[in-house]
Amino acid sequence: MTRRIESLSKPRSASPPLTVQEKRAARDQLVATLRGDFVGPSLGAAEDLPERPDKRYLMGMLFPRNATAAPVVEEEETSAPDVGAGSSDGDEAAEGFEAPTDLLFQRLPSSVGFSFAVPAGNPLSVEIRAVAGTYAKRVPAQEETAPGGRPPRSGSRRRRPSWMRSSLCHPTSGQAETINIPSMGTVRRRAFGGWAQIHVSTRSGPEGSWIVTVTLVNERTVSDENGRYDPEDCLYQVSLEAVPSVAVLRWPSPERLTADPEEDELALQYRHRPALAVGHGCAADWRPAGDGRTRIGVEFLPSVEVAPVTTRIRDLDERASRALNLQRLQSEAAVADDLLGDLRALVDAYAVWRRGLDEELTDGHPAEVRERILVSIDEALWRMRDGCDLLARDPEALQCFRLANRAMLVQMAYSGRVKSAERGGNPVPGSIDPDDARHADYEWRPFQLAYLLLVLRSMWDENDPFHDVV
Repeated sequence: MTRRIESLSKPRSASPPLTVQEKRAARDQLVATLRGDFVGPSLGAAEDLPERPDKRYLMGMLFPRNATAAPVVEEEETSAPDVGAGSSDGDEAAEGFEAPTDLLFQRLPSSVGFSFAVPAGNPLSVEIRAVAGTYAKRVPAQEETAPGGRPPRSGSRRRRPSWMRSSLCHPTSGQAETINIPSMGTVRRRAFGGWAQIHVSTRSGPEGSWIVTVTLVNERTVSDENGRYDPEDCLYQVSLEAVPSVAVLRWPSPERLTADPEEDELALQYRHRPALAVGHGCAADWRPAGDGRTRIGVEFLPSVEVAPVTTRIRDLDERASRALNLQRLQSEAAVADDLLGDLRALVDAYAVWRRGLDEELTDGHPAEVRERILVSIDEALWRMRDGCDLLARDPEALQCFRLANRAMLVQMAYSGRVKSAERGGNPVPGSIDPDDARHADYEWRPFQLAYLLLVLRSMWDENDPFHDVV
């Protein structure tokens, strides 16, 4: 075995790890590429496409009214290869997909928008801005003579048409238009020279709020009875933004027919990250606009930066931190009382965090929801302490606990060898000595060790009331 390992070719050295700035740049480039491919314009604001734009892009389009998917289905059926013709294989391959007839009368979207809530009874205005693109078909003039005055040869390749993009903006100045909103009703504004309309509708909402809906509608209409549309009548890369003059409220929760305890608990836990708007035919995006106002817009390809997650706990005392060390937990040399003292220090740190929750304000959420969460935390705390007590009372349980930690340390050490070899290091044969100083840095994440303590009793005692809890 040793000879075989040493005979393996040395892996190539991996590239140095990327810096944070390089990772951000790579991620931003990926998002921009996806947005260009799915929404467009991928070749710039004045791009000239060699294909129909409604075939090139998949998102961010508003079709003329009464446009249906029937022509699209017809074109796809005509151009698709006759796979499985004459056998049952074609039916099996198509199983699970929508039949073309299911899509024939499906209308394509001609409007997009979003809704948000504001306090009722206050004077309200909304700053509106919309942007879109259109594409005009350009058919090249056919050459009557070939170079040198000769007539073109029959069968010569014809030049294909292209699609030239133009930008539209409302207002044309590029600045936002301020629309004063009545208490109820709908205000309409022409946009893009009459190509579209912007609707701002207000209706009464729950809990003393008004619900405001802002919509962009393509005013072009399809006259073909089959719903066949002209790509030149579509709006592409649609953008619609609104900035209300007053503060935006948390989006009202929909009324539920039945109580859902889990949904209530999630609403309380994430109360600091409320939803401020909902999209219609798209996602809604929002961000601060200054002066306490919020900018809300349509988003066809949402993206968000997720903060890195860390398992490190700030201000964790020395004993609790020492409890996480795998080498110490598995070592026969560690005095049992010292080891148990470290584990209890970790549980005590959890208890300190729990006591801090008593000061948390949860206004606007039912008291029973708060109490239910706190009871669950108290139960977990009790079970972790019970696990520590089991290790203190039963030497056999303590020995099994040490062996479990030893197995985990050995597995981590072997994984470390593999990763080192992948990065260009030399493979290290032989067994793992768990007491070797080279393995002194292997640690549990706090929540992992806490879970292990929590389930100790239920794993050890089959009569424990939590034995069947998954």
